[in-house]
Amino acid sequence: MKDWACRMVRLGLLAAVLVSVAVSATAIAHEAMTPPSGEDWAVMPDWWDTDLAVAHDQGADILQESGWVSQEPTATPAPPDPDADRERNVETAPLPKQEERADPPAADTPPALTRDRTTLAAFYLEDFEASDGGYTHYGTHDEWEWGVPADWPGGCGSGARCWGTDLDGNYSNDIDQSLVSPMVDLTAVPAGTLLTLSWWQAWYIESSWYDQAYAEVSINRGAWTEMWAHTGGTAQHGWSRMSYDVSAAAGGYLQIRWRLSTDGSVTYPGLYVDLVRVSTPEPDLSTSYKSAPAIAVIGELITYTVSLSNSGGVSANNTVLLDPIPAGTAFASIVAPPTAVYDAGEDQVEWSGPVGSGEKVDITFAVTVDDAVESGVAITNTATITDPEIPTPVTVQHVAEAWGIVHYRQDFEADDGGFSTAGTDSSWAWGAVGPYRGSRPDFPIGAHSPVNAWGTNLTGDYYNDEDSALTSPPIDLGAAVDIPDHELWLEWWQWLRTEGGYDYVSVEVRGGS
Repeated sequence: MKDWACRMVRLGLLAAVLVSVAVSATAIAHEAMTPPSGEDWAVMPDWWDTDLAVAHDQGADILQESGWVSQEPTATPAPPDPDADRERNVETAPLPKQEERADPPAADTPPALTRDRTTLAAFYLEDFEASDGGYTHYGTHDEWEWGVPADWPGGCGSGARCWGTDLDGNYSNDIDQSLVSPMVDLTAVPAGTLLTLSWWQAWYIESSWYDQAYAEVSINRGAWTEMWAHTGGTAQHGWSRMSYDVSAAAGGYLQIRWRLSTDGSVTYPGLYVDLVRVSTPEPDLSTSYKSAPAIAVIGELITYTVSLSNSGGVSANNTVLLDPIPAGTAFASIVAPPTAVYDAGEDQVEWSGPVGSGEKVDITFAVTVDDAVESGVAITNTATITDPEIPTPVTVQHVAEAWGIVHYRQDFEADDGGFSTAGTDSSWAWGAVGPYRGSRPDFPIGAHSPVNAWGTNLTGDYYNDEDSALTSPPIDLGAAVDIPDHELWLEWWQWLRTEGGYDYVSVEVRGGS
């Protein structure tokens, strides 16, 4: 299984002015699909498409595969579901309250991170620095450990020590292990007081089709209630703030449990827990995010939108946004709202004001990409969001790739792009992706950008004995011929899952008229 991934192929110094792209899907055992006879096709990587673009690269000789970036922001990209009766994995539906920061590279071990543990009053607070907090653990092949992580996730959520399923490696196969807090005494809290249970969590776990993880709470010694569950495909999330309404525990007790169970193969670093707290509700701006195009065309405008989202139980009344203009660009204009301003001295966009509970405020501005920027350079825009009522600032970031000239772009939102299908038992379709009508938990949750895509059966599996193809219309690159050193790259986004060894997918390109 693969998540949506960017793919690109070098088209070179083309003499031809027309390019066609074809995607072939074959579900016939032991035999790959053969390109159409008599035609010159070049084979490219495997495929499921949503965005397709051809661009002129001004003199760049090397393009790293990992350098292409998506439009997805680093913060959780959607507001909470007010009707949700529990918190769920951010892959399928954002947790009502969650903050995520980017994972460190697997090979690096950065210094331990720190978080403010004194700003907000709490009825219960455990940061695991002085001790293990009196937490207990048990289960089959139990590996829960308290201490300093040796590798991933590159430190704890707060301070140096935390709990993890294995502090110096991956979890084991065939485990079923639990970490349980002591009984939290809230008898001194008046009944009816609004309470929030929050904790910091990092997880790197195989698809829930095989391995499962949960966070549960028991109130007044009652049954365990699921607050969060790992769902969907293999997930890697750095330290994230999680929370759950435990107002029913006011005047009584609560207890917390984290569980991890696995199958007999394939393991990952696991589940980590830190900084557990029970407190009154507070604003939560961690679901804020930044959006902009994935491609920044040299010499043209790129528009950024910062969405300040408060998923907390109370209003954030004094929120401040500081958004420095990214290197390689120049400020152009404020699009909205009129209360946002550009500070020329600091070279940044600024906004301040309230963000009500459950509300979202969008700040949009435009910059111009400098003519001197080289193709392939990353344009990085990072904003900081603060409020006196939140424990730590929220950072949101967007990275765009600088391109010289974009000759063709198709996102399939307005129409099918003029793509055509052919073959035997074809399941190719254009439209919205999902919801999946089967039982696989790792089906893509929507298109890469924003709604529509081409795919082999948008709500289910491709067909048995299928031998089909999706082909683009001819792409006119005549304008590129007159550009010196007109090296071209074709880029697309795809999601792919096929049966190994029996079913085959290929992507091919053809030049000519």
